[in-house]
Amino acid sequence: MGAPAWVWIPELGVGLVMNAAAAAFLWTSFSLLAGRAQPAPPPAPLALDATREGILVTDPQGRVQVCNRAFRELWGLPAGGLEPGSDGIGPDFLLAQVKNPAACLAGARSLLEDPASVWSDTLELWDGRVLERHGRPYLGADGIQGIAWGFRDVTSRAKADLFVHRLSLAVEQSPISVLITDTAGSIEFINPKFTQLTGYALDEALGRNPRILQSGFTPAKVYRDLWSTVTAGEIWVGELQNRRKDGELFWERATISPLRDADGVITHYLGLKEDITVQKRLEQQLRHAQRLEAVGNLAGGVAHDLNNILQVINGYGSLMQMTQAADDPNRAGLAEILKAAERAASLTHSLLAFSRKQVMNPRTLDLNGVVGNVEKLLKRIIGADIRLTVEKDPEPLHVHADLGQIEHVLLNLANNAREAMPTGGSLAIATRTTAIDAAWRDSRGFGQPGPYALLEVRDSGVGMDAETLRRVFDPYFTTREMGRGTGLGLATVYGIVKQHGGYIVADSEPGRGATFQVYLPIAPDPVTPQAAPDPDRDQVRGTETVLVAEDDPSVRGFLEMVLQRHGYQVVSASDGQEAVERFAERRGEVKLILMDVIMPRKGGRQAFEEIRAVEPAAKVLFISGYTADFIQSRGELGQDMELLMKPVQPLVLLRKMREILDGRP
Repeated sequence: MGAPAWVWIPELGVGLVMNAAAAAFLWTSFSLLAGRAQPAPPPAPLALDATREGILVTDPQGRVQVCNRAFRELWGLPAGGLEPGSDGIGPDFLLAQVKNPAACLAGARSLLEDPASVWSDTLELWDGRVLERHGRPYLGADGIQGIAWGFRDVTSRAKADLFVHRLSLAVEQSPISVLITDTAGSIEFINPKFTQLTGYALDEALGRNPRILQSGFTPAKVYRDLWSTVTAGEIWVGELQNRRKDGELFWERATISPLRDADGVITHYLGLKEDITVQKRLEQQLRHAQRLEAVGNLAGGVAHDLNNILQVINGYGSLMQMTQAADDPNRAGLAEILKAAERAASLTHSLLAFSRKQVMNPRTLDLNGVVGNVEKLLKRIIGADIRLTVEKDPEPLHVHADLGQIEHVLLNLANNAREAMPTGGSLAIATRTTAIDAAWRDSRGFGQPGPYALLEVRDSGVGMDAETLRRVFDPYFTTREMGRGTGLGLATVYGIVKQHGGYIVADSEPGRGATFQVYLPIAPDPVTPQAAPDPDRDQVRGTETVLVAEDDPSVRGFLEMVLQRHGYQVVSASDGQEAVERFAERRGEVKLILMDVIMPRKGGRQAFEEIRAVEPAAKVLFISGYTADFIQSRGELGQDMELLMKPVQPLVLLRKMREILDGRP
């Protein structure tokens, strides 16, 4: 019968491996060329059994005319099934194996409707196999005589095609950037994520080198290490700061690996890159927060002892100043001592504000009013060679804030601007309403969406480079020469703003000045009425008995002297337990308890609770040199308890005592 050979059968639309006899049979059977009509061929299944393709020939009614052994094996037909001339177990048996019988039958109907048509498709079987099917009608003297089908098992190829298709989808839809270059570094492939990340479309990137992304901020050594690693056949992993097509900087974590052919020769390089810009921004914020915490812990650790010392210096100095004659030769020296003590207290407060551990007295304020109050002072601070312009929102901007600290923010920003304009310039301050949305938050990596009051301070000074701008809010970072400034000004501003639940951002370039924007949450409540004027010195005197509980002897002695000089009777205690005992002894006489918060043997709050248990009407004023967060963490202060932070001026202390004793709000 001759050796098997590959034969193309155009009438079937398939190529078959068969011997010469089988080929001659098919040529005779399906000679339907150019309208030639031949009698239907006699069945010759033995001749077709030589081919590996499954062959099935049916009449227009679907009855079997010819089928070969390969067809029976493909469909798992038993011996004797599908005998020529009958439908046997055929149609139902075959359709039961196909996942989509309707599509299978649709092919036959289409061929019977059009004598010139051909049909090709694939059939998925329930057992997991995939069969490729080709069919066309064959013609006789009376028209369509039937359909000739060819079947081939393409399961392996279909699985491979599906794998490649899924792999292609994975690359196209990958959340990481993918690029492939040749060994010279020319880009041959990028996925859509690469375009989204860099801004370069496929036609813009093909044939170019990835160095189009270099920003100049990644050290050259990193690129040398990258190239030497991959050319040696190793995988390189690292971080790169690159630049998008529009000029915006971004960070990516890259994995670059060589691709080899079947012989192990490197033919291409594969780059997988993940955008880590947000992660880098969060890491920077974390490092800044850690520096804040470190300085805050330092401030908190020394605040108590330092404030007690300053309380004694300021307190006694103020008392001496109050009694000095105008021509006293020591008056100027004492004033300098008090001024130095005030600077020390201000430094302690700055440290605490910077670390967000300062005690706040927030109330509803109009930000426009705060700017208006500070405006006159600013004109004296910045000097005549700097032009000040103030543009306030026409509507009130209500914020819930500590008046003194917001004024401190504005003064610090103005002072920073003055230092940036040594030969003069312009300083612009503006307020307005704004909003933080999702886009703003995503671009900066922080921010709670909502309405905000914006305080903007803009100068025409020397500006800052990128490195200075990155560290501008770091503690003890300063660009001034030695001895000019502590490096806590902007760091303090940052701490105050964060303590108020707000945000501060800076923008600057060398030679183009700087702009600081402070975002404070809008407060829904109206502005509270202004407080009544403070009483004068004669109105702070009293005759009541006051229990003073303070563990530091120097501070306790100062408090006793202040109260006694202003007419009060004083009962002293050196700790909380002694305070409870002294109150029990003088229960009917003591009208106010002036008590330190943290004391030996028994804390101030515990002592006061024991006192209130026997005298519910007892009144207390706490004083402390510890930080607010330390006091709150120990649960030493209730919400309805009054607190003054050391060092406190004598008149401030006396006025507060009178408010409590007289029941004034």
